[in-house]
Amino acid sequence: MTPKEKSEDLFNYFHNDLQNEDTDCGQEILVSLLAIRYSLKCVDEMIKASNRITNHLPDSWVGEEQNYYKEVKKEINKL
Repeated sequence: MTPKEKSEDLFNYFHNDLQNEDTDCGQEILVSLLAIRYSLKCVDEMIKASNRITNHLPDSWVGEEQNYYKEVKKEINKL
């Protein structure tokens, strides 16, 4: 999955979840902003988890993983 596809996947997950809430949270702008915020937080948590589990992996793989999630964050910020 490309970083752009991953960013859209995360955004859509949170956006749809918020949109389906039975609250006043259904306003499109608010829902989109919250979906972006939650998506970025999710990616930050994936980066933290990646840091913890990659101590025993080759540096090249760690760099690829970190770069992938950095690109995902850039794509989320474009949404």
